[in-house]
Amino acid sequence: MLIRLYLGFTTPFWRNTIILSILGYGLYRIAPSRESIDKDNSLTSFIRKSLTPSEVWKTRNENHLALSVENAQSRQLTEAAQRPVVSRIRYTGKFEDFSPHRQSVGDSVDMSDLDVKSDSHMRK
Repeated sequence: MLIRLYLGFTTPFWRNTIILSILGYGLYRIAPSRESIDKDNSLTSFIRKSLTPSEVWKTRNENHLALSVENAQSRQLTEAAQRPVVSRIRYTGKFEDFSPHRQSVGDSVDMSDLDVKSDSHMRK
């Protein structure tokens, strides 16, 4: 296996070095100097034109804050919910539906004094 060694300034390393040097020099010439901070050059004026104004961000942030507060309040409402104190029976008439003649001995429960309470008894 023959390995070729490229010697000279035609290798990819030197090509990339020269390209990066030219780009760095160009950016140095475009970038603002410390003495001319108040003056606008082409790079800072382009950045300033392409950025979103601060008033737009302020209104977006205020809208997001209002929506976040509303979401937190609704989440707090649902997380603070509690189950009723007494479990309710959906069909209270089922107590009277059974036949007293089809009960085996010892399986029936005396429900003569059963009183089904409504929600008005449980309110404080």
